[in-house]
Amino acid sequence: MKPHRARSVQWFVLGPEDFLLLYAAGLAEHGYKDSPLEAMAYAHQTRFEAGGSPYSVEAEVGAATLALLPARAQPAAICCDLVDSDTGAIVPIEKICACIRPGWWPMLKDLLVQMSIAGWDGRLAQVKQTMGHLYVYIDQDSPDLWKMIELAGERSTFTCENCGSTPPRNGDGSAMTWRCEGCDPGTA
Repeated sequence: MKPHRARSVQWFVLGPEDFLLLYAAGLAEHGYKDSPLEAMAYAHQTRFEAGGSPYSVEAEVGAATLALLPARAQPAAICCDLVDSDTGAIVPIEKICACIRPGWWPMLKDLLVQMSIAGWDGRLAQVKQTMGHLYVYIDQDSPDLWKMIELAGERSTFTCENCGSTPPRNGDGSAMTWRCEGCDPGTA
């Protein structure tokens, strides 16, 4: 494993802006080799090169990366396990993704991670796909979170629900479903 794999996870978990801010702050305070993100990446490279039991780099780097955030930015839940608003039960992300077509799964997972970083409490009221649009409902009153949800919904109307490619057919927004020509030949 090379350090860039750990950095890719860090980038995904933090998003570009927070990654760059945390990376720059680490360089300024500790120098290159001792900056927290670099030290983490090289530690996983050393662990990999030493052999031993396989482990989930993504899970460990993701959790360690989130631990570097200031307390105010720590998410209540990260999108592995989410809390059902009605029952309070833990709902695995795979069950949530079952509500929508696979082409939108990465978009939903990205949205949930970004919302977690922005302070979302991890509670979902509903996730659904209706008339070619992704809808996510939460029980938290936050204009920033609702803006993220709105943007993901808009993005879904131009993303194939089966494969995730863009642009799909019927770009005028009139479709009941969104599929690219490759997934639904002859309809572009």
